[in-house]
Amino acid sequence: MDKYIKVNWDDFKLLLALDREGSAKNAAQFLHVSHQTVSRRLAQLERALQLRLINRHRHPWVLTAAVEEICKMASMWESHQQDVNNVNKHVQQQLSTHERITR
Repeated sequence: MDKYIKVNWDDFKLLLALDREGSAKNAAQFLHVSHQTVSRRLAQLERALQLRLINRHRHPWVLTAAVEEICKMASMWESHQQDVNNVNKHVQQQLSTHERITR
């Protein structure tokens, strides 16, 4: 049986922020957390995945090929999540309109 690694959406948001913002400092600002929090969460994620995600020996940090692939998938998931949110808003609006009409 395959072993599944437990990660949550916040882990993917962290990687996306690092990819999009270009540095840990900018990612921290974007996520409204400290630089230390970004570093700590990244280290935790690397341990959980048993995979190096960032080349820390270069400045600025360079994402590994694995992260680039993970970010492609996370970006798609993010888009799907936004689609689901949009559908939910639309349904809620329809229900609200229907409720006003039937009263």
